Amino acid sequence: MTTATDSLPEADRLRVERALTSRLQDSPGQPVSVQVRLLGTRDAYTEPDRSPDPAPGTTLVPVQLHGGYALLGPLGPPQPSPGRPCFHCLATRWQALRPAVERDALELRPDVRVHAAAPNPYLTPFALDMLAHLAGAALGTASREEPTVPGTGTVPGTGTVYRLALDTLRVERVRLLADPACPR
Repeated sequence: MTTATDSLPEADRLRVERALTSRLQDSPGQPVSVQVRLLGTRDAYTEPDRSPDPAPGTTLVPVQLHGGYALLGPLGPPQPSPGRPCFHCLATRWQALRPAVERDALELRPDVRVHAAAPNPYLTPFALDMLAHLAGAALGTASREEPTVPGTGTVPGTGTVYRLALDTLRVERVRLLADPACPR
């Protein structure tokens, strides 16, 4: 049964995608393609991502939302090179780290879906501005990042993911390894 609350997470997703796209459209460098996804609403292992493929020659800016957090990255070309992590690697690793009850709901009960009771209260104008500034800064860093050069603080085969707490605007940066079972 579909209810009005089924569309609330999608409305939040579209709101973030539109806000970031409008704020990043004039970014220096190559054009960007912003794609916002919702974590925890589908089984990342078995349900394929239905996002359209970005145009060639663009930099993919993937954002994944869950509760009070936005995960930005890893940035890069629309089709990641072998051995480099992508948004799907992040989704599967995120799901693997969920508590057993959450994983079971996603993996064992495909008929059960998460429903929101209200729009996300953390998606304030301040949070959207911070996410846009973070994405802009990450785009500048990604163009200079060379993962195979010793002494750069990066590890070959990894990508950078930024976790923004939407309530406090605190940012954490972590490295993401490519998932060896990633279909991309």
